[in-house]
This record gives sequence, structure tokens and C-alpha cells, in this order.
Amino acid sequence: MAPAKPNHYTKLYQRVWRWHFYAGLMVLPFAIILAISGSIYLFKSQIEAYQQTKINHLAQVTSGTTLSADMLLGTLLAQYPQARFVSYTLAAEDDLSVEIELALPSGTEIFWLNQYDGKVLFHQAKNQQLLSWVKDIHGELLAGNAGSYVVELMASWMIVLIISGLYLWWPKHDQLTVFGHLRYALFPPFRGQSSKQKWRSIHGMVGTWISLMVLTLLLSGLPWTQVWGAGFDKVQAWLGVAGPGQEFNVSLQSSLPSEHEGHGSHDDGIELWQKSAEENTTNLQSGSSGAGQQAIGLQHVIDLARAYNMVAPVIIQPPKANNGVWTVRAMNQNRPLRQTVHFDQWTGQEIMHIRFSDYPTLKRISSYGIALHEGALFGWFNQLLGVIAALGIITMSASGALMWWRRRPQGKLAAPKKPLNHRLSLGVTVIVFALAAFLPMVALSLLAALTLDYLANKVMSIRRA
Repeated sequence: MAPAKPNHYTKLYQRVWRWHFYAGLMVLPFAIILAISGSIYLFKSQIEAYQQTKINHLAQVTSGTTLSADMLLGTLLAQYPQARFVSYTLAAEDDLSVEIELALPSGTEIFWLNQYDGKVLFHQAKNQQLLSWVKDIHGELLAGNAGSYVVELMASWMIVLIISGLYLWWPKHDQLTVFGHLRYALFPPFRGQSSKQKWRSIHGMVGTWISLMVLTLLLSGLPWTQVWGAGFDKVQAWLGVAGPGQEFNVSLQSSLPSEHEGHGSHDDGIELWQKSAEENTTNLQSGSSGAGQQAIGLQHVIDLARAYNMVAPVIIQPPKANNGVWTVRAMNQNRPLRQTVHFDQWTGQEIMHIRFSDYPTLKRISSYGIALHEGALFGWFNQLLGVIAALGIITMSASGALMWWRRRPQGKLAAPKKPLNHRLSLGVTVIVFALAAFLPMVALSLLAALTLDYLANKVMSIRRA
């Protein structure tokens, strides 16, 4: 028994098909770009490990002991006197090199130094690194903030595409049970189908298989976006569950030598991708204060940080010039493993320690989602699911484009016809408003499309008159 063909001319089906068609044409190229770039970034840890192995092969052990971090940093800054110290990444146990980031007049540069003699083994502009480039494509389409808005718009419409696609593909046979409908949606009968029908079956079948995973990836990526993410931060602040802050936008102050305490003020903090390298850089704080007290050095901070058993990569940033604090961050992609510790730059006293358990429930949930999105939550299987989802998106995009191209008359768009009755039912109206409320970029684009459609109809009416 085959499921009955859906009535393509029922008002609801035709309207949803029309939305699905236009949204698909708009999203298709961006979906492929995001799928490819995202699947590459899933293997961030393996790519970085491969790069580190290549750099280690360039190093030679010239003595039995490594140089102190202060000596390594001082040697590098002596070669680049105009540079500002941005960060120092702790070397893994078997690494022969350390990674230091400097802000140069020409831009931010990453240097790898031999731990044993301080020689520069390799250096590269930060924006020329493969992963940095892939991340910029995935998050901004290499177009800065403007590109990030486009990515959010396309990701929002991809959610609408998945939901509308499931409705269009779901079998409409009234005599089938729920499991019968699911069976036909997951495993459609290809025997006896025409070429056109087979491509439609592939498109719908793959979409059903990966729909849950793709929706999860899309929803978990929303906290990174400009509009939705900013709204999410405001909702957390309004609910009083914004978290401790001070993770990336640090306003803490060290105690002056004459003071006994100096815990600085807190702010709500902003995410790392919202900050430029310049905002995170400073000159290395050294020498003495006005009261004659010596500031602690980089090696001292490293020795303090080792007691916290942080999971690599561990990144250290120096105090800001206005009496800031040393910051040590465990920046593992698996968010539950992250920690942030701030140390007084004069005494080395711990000022603030932020663990994953310090996050409120809502922020913990979103952090789990981000780790899942990056393929880091549960190892290689998480990466495999991400690759399968990416391949599914590419398959759906390619099959959808092929179906449209083969059915369109030459020189025409071949969009589904408008329903004769333009009025929306109450249920459809509620769904549209719910999606628009949850996805503000969908609402804005719909408003823009309706405005253009209204103006176009007005122009046509004037011309006919």
C-alpha cells in the first residue's frame, strides 16, 4: 500500500509549499557554505594537534631544562619592540614549543617558540590561520558584522525550511498509523517511481533522517548570533540568571599595594566573538607600583595556575594598563571543562574563580548546546553526527536545486501558485506569529517581503489604471 499523494492545491499545502520554495532558493547556497565550513571546524582539535606536531618537529632540545615564560616572552618582545603582549598558551606536556600572541602594528600575530632556547620556530598572522578563516566564513561569511546578520537570517530560515519540509513530506494517507506514516517518511518506496519522484523521495527522506540533528545544531548556534543572541542575553539579565560575568569582558581590578582588598566591580560580560584583539591586548605589566611593590611575572602566574588542574588549552592574558588582573582561562571546546581564574597582579591572590558549576541552569544548557554544535561534547561520535548532518544539508540543497531546475520552464522561476484564498486560518496565523516571535530575523525579513509585495501590487495597479 502506498501513501496517498498529497493534494497540492489545498490552501494550506500550497501556501506552505510556496514558503518552502522561496525560502529554499534564498537559503540554498548559504546552507552549503555553512555545512562545509562547519564540518571542517568540527575537527578543530585534530587540526591544531597536527599543526603542533609539525611545529614540534622543527624544535631541537639544546639543554635539559626549559626557559622560564618570562625569558621566552622577553626574548620575543625584544625582537618586536612595537608589539603588545596579548596571550600566552601553556605548552602541553610533550610539546617542545610554546605559543605567544602579540599585537603588532600590522595586525595580530601568533608565534611558536622553542622552550629550550627561545628561537621562533614559526609565526603566522592570526587571521591567516586555517581555523580562524573557517570560523570567519561560518560565522560572518568573511564580511564582518554585516555577514553575521546574513548568517543569522539564513540559519533562522533553515529552521523554517526544516519544519515546513517535514509537513510537506509527511504522508497524508488517513488509514496509516503514526508508525506507518513514520515508516513511509523514513523509508519511502522507490520501486516504480519516476526520476522526478525519486529525487523528491531522496530530498524528503534525507530531510527526515537529519531533521532532529540539524534543528539541534541550528538552535544551539542561535546564542552566538547578533539579534537572537543579544535578546537571549537580555532575557537572562532580566531573569537574573546571566551568570557571574568577568569571563571575557574583564573589569576586575587588582588591589593597590596600600590596600588590603580590591575585588573590582562586576559586569554582565560579553562573549569572546564580540571582542576584537585590540580590546584584549595590553602592554606587559612589569616593574613596580607607585608604592614600590613589584608586580608578579608571567612565570609566577603559570605556577599559580598549575594548582587548578585546568584542561588544555590554557591561555593566560596579562593585566590591562589601568591596574587590571592576570587572567587564566581553560578554553577547551567542551564547555563543562572550562574554568576562568583572575589573579591580583601585585600579590598573586585569587580574585575570582569561575567554574562551569557557577553558571545558572539556562547558561549551562546553552553551553552544552555550543559544545554539541562544535562537535566537542562527546568525542568522535559527536563529530560523526555533525558530519552526517552537514552531508545531509548538502544533499538536500543539491537535490532541491536539481528538482527545481528540471521542472522549471526555461526563463521562468516556476514558483508554486498563490492560493486563491489569501486569508490564513487561525492555526496557521498562530504558527507564523510564534515563529516570528522566536526568530526575529524571520519576522524582519517577512515584514520586508510583505512591504515590497504591497508596493509592487500598488505600482501594478497604478500602471493598469
